[in-house]
Amino acid sequence: MASSEKRVDQFLRLYHSHEVALRGIALSLVPRWADASEVIQEANLVMWEKFDEFELGTNFQAWAGRIIQFKAKEFRRKQGRDQRIFTFLTEELSQTLVDEASDLVGEFEERYPALQRCLSKLKSADRELLQIRYQTGSTIASVAAATGRSAEALYKTLSRLRSALLECVNRTLVAGGAK
Repeated sequence: MASSEKRVDQFLRLYHSHEVALRGIALSLVPRWADASEVIQEANLVMWEKFDEFELGTNFQAWAGRIIQFKAKEFRRKQGRDQRIFTFLTEELSQTLVDEASDLVGEFEERYPALQRCLSKLKSADRELLQIRYQTGSTIASVAAATGRSAEALYKTLSRLRSALLECVNRTLVAGGAK
């Protein structure tokens, strides 16, 4: 493999293995998914341009996370008054958010396989209901109308399903994971 192909491969492998965490970092620093995607795209360009400066064997997530922090700060500055909610974001608070996001991503990566296993145990109608509500981002009112239920009944059903999934995930993790 040629040197440049090897470098591309190294970058892609590192990026792919940290992609969820890096998205989490971006989402902790800007208010919307679309904003986080824009920050990630801009950061990806910088990461690739500066990848020759990255020392293999060191912490890629920390290195890339710092680039995302700079790009998020730049994004917020460009957004100006439209992003007033983030005007209080100091460098120290920004780093705290990045650290917390990284911790949450680690927990997510442990719990996700257990959640998938628990979802597969649900009745198909319950899985479909959860999918309609959460994967499509539908509102309670629209799901209630589509399923012919009252909003109150839907809240109760979703609450019951979330509780059952949480209990199942916790049991699965205590029993040794989702393998």
